[in-house]
Amino acid sequence: MIVVMKKICCICQAKDALGTISSLRRLGMVHVEHQQLPQGKDITALQEEVNLASVALDILNRYCPDREKFVQKESSDWKITALHIIDLEKRLEQLRDYSEQLKNKIAEWGQWGDFDPALIEELSRREVFIRFYQIPVNEIDTFAPEGIIVKRILFT
Repeated sequence: MIVVMKKICCICQAKDALGTISSLRRLGMVHVEHQQLPQGKDITALQEEVNLASVALDILNRYCPDREKFVQKESSDWKITALHIIDLEKRLEQLRDYSEQLKNKIAEWGQWGDFDPALIEELSRREVFIRFYQIPVNEIDTFAPEGIIVKRILFT
């Protein structure tokens, strides 16, 4: 049941503030709201810790929403574990991006047929450099400067 509450202002000495508020709470007569939010190094550090834990839990919930399946392990420092979870997700994103890049390169290079990249690297160590270009047929003669061999590859 929701009860309409009235705002009151309690005045007491600083040394009695905690006890006064605790007594009023026990009686169910007060809901405390800060006029000014607490500030300081301790509050900031605690907020950062809460944010760190929230991010780690969000990541875990995304990959395993059923908490029953979580493997519980003791950790000497929860912050290290939370940072490790966050780093693992970043690494996963990097690997997904890299995988996408590789797929694009495979599609791009697939039209040239099968070749062994190791052989091309071996040729480059011997100062024989191979590059693949798509050039209109009528421009092939103007493309090849002196000393460069151009071979035409026909696609089927």
